[in-house]
Amino acid sequence: MARAFSWRDFLTLFRYRNREVFLDNSLSLTHAPGVLTNVMLSMLLPNSGFCTAVQPGPDGSRPLFGQFHCANTRRAARLTFLAPEDEISQDRTVKLFSSLCKQAGEMGAFQVLAEVEQDTTTAASLRQTGFQPYAEQRIWLLPPSLVPAGETKGWAPISRDDEQHIQHLYKQIIPRSVQRVEPAPRVKDIQGWAYRRQGQLRGIATFTWGPKGVLVDVVMDPEESSLEEHITTLFQLLSPYHRDRFYFRVRTYQQKIASALERVGASKSPLQLAMVKYLAVQFQVKKLTNLAHLEKQPDITTPFVKSERETNNL
Repeated sequence: MARAFSWRDFLTLFRYRNREVFLDNSLSLTHAPGVLTNVMLSMLLPNSGFCTAVQPGPDGSRPLFGQFHCANTRRAARLTFLAPEDEISQDRTVKLFSSLCKQAGEMGAFQVLAEVEQDTTTAASLRQTGFQPYAEQRIWLLPPSLVPAGETKGWAPISRDDEQHIQHLYKQIIPRSVQRVEPAPRVKDIQGWAYRRQGQLRGIATFTWGPKGVLVDVVMDPEESSLEEHITTLFQLLSPYHRDRFYFRVRTYQQKIASALERVGASKSPLQLAMVKYLAVQFQVKKLTNLAHLEKQPDITTPFVKSERETNNL
């Protein structure tokens, strides 16, 4: 059984640095986290939302470490890393993931998310733990030599007035299977830019910004053209300090965006799976109220039957 991380594990963990498998692109591509940094944060700040567990190795062999992060404002937890990469085995990893999911549920999460390369031992372990894919995706890295667009026409920071328009855009474009896991974001929870044409919202770009780089997620009306121009515009708007680490996360149902990124010279990662494990099912229950003053009333559902003779006399 997995156990909680303790201070005596730091020496072993120190040997695992740079041997991690990251399971959260938003964290790994923008903040360059190390296992030591994340684990120390979970130990020093119990309310940080980071939780680390240790799966002991058989017969005293090296243990396996795993971690998730659960923000207080969200009902989804995210697996952050698994280490060391060369010690991953399906049996041990399943036990570790099961323990982490149990702890995430105890912290109030309704689901646990992970991003993992397809056809790996880690992906197989997630499936065996009860995770299921809900989207396929790639990470695209823009070339730092990309020439920015000359103008940023049509793009402006997302505002509160965009709330309903963003909801509508998501419902029209994002598959329902994805919306069940990732509902349309609320304006107060995101940073990003919105694109309008002829007064209508036609696309949004939300981003995660950190000391290492920028990760951008784009939702664009499929009827929009000149996607290369939109990409270079976002590059100009969001990359004054991170031109060498400017990423796009693109799902396979966004093939037009992927093709535009390829045309501007972006490099792509191996295919990844976005996976989810549901920890609880939310449902509404109708509240039944007894009306005391009706309890002694006659049964009004009893049928009233007239005989044929009575009917003829009417």
